[in-house]
Amino acid sequence: FPVTICKGERVYVNRPEYVCAITLEGIDEDDAVYIQRGRCRGEYIHRDHAVFCESDGNYYYEHDSEIVEVNGQYYRTDDEIVCCDMDGDWVMREDCNWCEYLNEYVLEEYTIWSDFREDHLLLTDAVRVAGKVYHKDDVMELG
Repeated sequence: FPVTICKGERVYVNRPEYVCAITLEGIDEDDAVYIQRGRCRGEYIHRDHAVFCESDGNYYYEHDSEIVEVNGQYYRTDDEIVCCDMDGDWVMREDCNWCEYLNEYVLEEYTIWSDFREDHLLLTDAVRVAGKVYHKDDVMELG
């Protein structure tokens, strides 16, 4: 413990019980959150910098690269229920369709099913011919 000498007497200065690994400032016990995984694993941080991850029930540093925020909740990036769509946004997998020809997830609202391709197509790549959905590259324009 640090010792301060005042007028010939030793005065012991209390060190904070917890030190935030982010700000390096002392924090009260009620505000200290122990981080078990990720960037600050094994450290205490102030609860203002901590987020709860729904995927595994652990707290993480809010800017940890192992977690993402989706619809106000935090999930691990390797969790099966979230995915990165073609725009690079993290979304719930249940809100997406897998597009085989793109080899990636796309939000459901931007896709349509094609029986001909047996795949979801981007709406911008889809055309209807005689009530059926085709990829625009699968049909020939008649001049």
